[in-house]
Amino acid sequence: MSKVIGITGGIGSGKSTVSRILSEKLNAPILDADKIAKEAVNSPEIILKIKKFFGESIFDNPQIINREKLSDIVFSNENKLLELNKIIHPYVIEEIEKKVNELKQDNEYIILDVPLPNESFINLSDKIIVVVANEETRIKRVMTRSNLSEESVKKRIEKQMPVENYIKLADFLIKNNSSMVDLVEKINEICEKI
Repeated sequence: MSKVIGITGGIGSGKSTVSRILSEKLNAPILDADKIAKEAVNSPEIILKIKKFFGESIFDNPQIINREKLSDIVFSNENKLLELNKIIHPYVIEEIEKKVNELKQDNEYIILDVPLPNESFINLSDKIIVVVANEETRIKRVMTRSNLSEESVKKRIEKQMPVENYIKLADFLIKNNSSMVDLVEKINEICEKI
């Protein structure tokens, strides 16, 4: 019987690193909700809905969304972020559910990497690992990897759910403020319990 290990945490917490390490240790495929969401915006149906709501100005050409422009809009306007989520989330949930069912046939473990946990994620996951880090660490990580300003990163953090809400979902909690060695040690401990 396959086990789905759900991994979640806010931006810059290190959840993708945890997913990658756990995937190697358990020889498990990763379903990355962020990647599926990026694929979603290439779907003609989604492009049409986004164009209808956000207009032509966020497109580099009729079929290519300028992600930077879209990000600037939604991370400075709560309602527009909610609308974008309404457009993309149903597609992402459907794809994840479909892929989980396909992968269950050939894999003992499946890693489900989701930044914004929803009911579907909770229902699909046999165990949930929540990754947290202090805000200063998160800001530095995101600024380094994404070349964003401190202000832009803070806006993104503010738009995510509070850390306490993530923690409530946890079967296992990883505090990721330290070194890679420390992180691997914590993941090893969890592997023994899974």
